[in-house]
Amino acid sequence: MGTFRAVRWESGVAGLGMPRKHQRSGPYKAYIPSPLVGQRLDVSPSAAAALSEAERLCAALDASLATRQKSGEAPLAMLRFLEGIGSSAMEGYRSAAARLVASMATGGSGAKGADMKIVGNLAALDEAHALADVDKITVDDLVNMQAELMNARGESSLVGVREEQNWVGGSDYHPLDAGHVPPPPDLVDALMDDLCEFVSAPSSTPPLLRAALAHAQFETIHPFLDGNGRTGRALVHLMLRRDGLLDHTVLPLSGTWGRDKPRYIEYLNALRTQGDGWGTDTLDAAAHFMADSTTEAATGAYTIAAAVQGVETGMEKSVAENFRADSVAHRVVHDVCVNLGVTVDGVAARHGADPAAVLRALDRMEGLEIVKRRSVQRPHVFYAPEMVRLVERFAAQIPEGVVEGKGTPDTGALLTIATAEGLLTSGETKGRCGEWMPRARATCALSKGHPGWPTSGHRQGGAA
Repeated sequence: MGTFRAVRWESGVAGLGMPRKHQRSGPYKAYIPSPLVGQRLDVSPSAAAALSEAERLCAALDASLATRQKSGEAPLAMLRFLEGIGSSAMEGYRSAAARLVASMATGGSGAKGADMKIVGNLAALDEAHALADVDKITVDDLVNMQAELMNARGESSLVGVREEQNWVGGSDYHPLDAGHVPPPPDLVDALMDDLCEFVSAPSSTPPLLRAALAHAQFETIHPFLDGNGRTGRALVHLMLRRDGLLDHTVLPLSGTWGRDKPRYIEYLNALRTQGDGWGTDTLDAAAHFMADSTTEAATGAYTIAAAVQGVETGMEKSVAENFRADSVAHRVVHDVCVNLGVTVDGVAARHGADPAAVLRALDRMEGLEIVKRRSVQRPHVFYAPEMVRLVERFAAQIPEGVVEGKGTPDTGALLTIATAEGLLTSGETKGRCGEWMPRARATCALSKGHPGWPTSGHRQGGAA
């Protein structure tokens, strides 16, 4: 549902020594989705039934974990963790589980590369849930989610609603071969305002269908220069909590979507049609996709929760057999399971305990092989090897790769070369950048110190 605008691209790198294919100019079409507010969202009885059954399963899962109280905390934490891993994996970001746990336990201190991406993804999920109870979701709220994702609130030129054209797939240098060209920048603000109104307004439309349509609209608008995929998936969780479907649980939907990327792409593309509104067949397809993936994710969540609870029970038994009833070790073991990794100062602060007593307990737990110490960075992080093995087991089921385009992280879905002309100053004497650009399979021919290109590891000033 929408229209196309014919636009002409004039190359900004012509004459800069790039291969011919990168210097192309020519016409392309930008897709402009229709507003969501006011659309008829009728689905067939079979689609409505599928959504209802999936939502029933979600509600049952949420109630089951919530009523377990303390014993449900570690499973809930693991589900959140796996969603952060799964959403990041869809953009090509992977990390070793133990190293990632250490990065999380230290608040991202010292995190690099994929670790930082996943820590940011988890922060964006938390920001999304914090927004679930506000009266009205605004564009600034969504920008805040992206800022958390980028670990750079107010510090990165990539944070905020874009003011230039971007695209998904094809070349880094022009949109002529792109798989999807989002709306021109002059239309983004109005479309985002409409999306926020849709997200905020009470509705009788099934929550899963609303989330599916809002997510597709967000990805279609592609409002940011980076982080659209991950922010868009965090938006789904904001809506599921806001609409009352999941009050406690972060459903690991991204892993499910990653395992069936062709169908995910088909669902997004099916909603990018010309016309004033969607037909029942189109809405049914989106409804069945969301119902099926939600059912798979919720079913898998029960398996994950049972495995986590089994590990925690085993650890509690070991502690009970080796420590006095009043030992801080009983609190430590629960902390380790919920947070996956802990520091001495973190445990001491949470429980008002003596840091020396916490360290003694952790040292002894390490000797009993209940926990393991990661000494790569200080403060030392203690984690449960069995819990980390669960992370590795379930994360291994999540394929790696991008959901749209030609298999590059979402940083490759954007372009910021509108001002490329003139960047090669008379300062040829400054020299060429020479940074390797994986998507282009070539070195950057612009001058050193140019504004950052949208390639992983290639940022302003040429710094990684």
